[in-house]
Amino acid sequence: FSVSVDKEAVVFTGEVHKDHLDKFYDIFKSSLLDNKFDESDFKRIKNNQLNYVSTAVINTNDERLSKRVLEEKLYNGHPYAKLVEGTKSGVESITLDDVKSQYAEFFTKNNLVIGIAGGYSSKFLAKVKSDFSSMKEGKNGLVDLPKESAPKGIDFTIVAKKNTFGSAIFMGFPYDLTRSSKDFAAMM
Repeated sequence: FSVSVDKEAVVFTGEVHKDHLDKFYDIFKSSLLDNKFDESDFKRIKNNQLNYVSTAVINTNDERLSKRVLEEKLYNGHPYAKLVEGTKSGVESITLDDVKSQYAEFFTKNNLVIGIAGGYSSKFLAKVKSDFSSMKEGKNGLVDLPKESAPKGIDFTIVAKKNTFGSAIFMGFPYDLTRSSKDFAAMM
């Protein structure tokens, strides 16, 4: 059971042997539909995230650091310049009420896409559809984004660090492809 957070989507993924599907699904479903937003869980996750954004990316993941710098440069002044992982000050300031509010606003039926593959029965599929149809309608979470500005000429940014074992080099440019584009899956 894992989660992937991106600029345009949050994806919850579960993978289990079909013999354990019902037990696993109860945990999966409960995590998404009946989350208790426990204060101790929130503090633990917030602490881990704060450690990640303030220490791990800078000190131990040169590749991710380079990608972060590139994203900030490519999308300067655009919402996509904001880092998926957050910033130290952003993570420090988030509250459990902020998380609950975000969940209530965006984790709704109008923003949900379910994909299932593998050895499941039609009865199981009907159960999933029924369970997730209990989510509130909500509003569509899509927002109008400003057009990103194209770079003018060649721009270099060098992130220099002492005592590294290698180099990470990234280059790129902004373009108009989003998850709503028919070519998104192919380009991914």
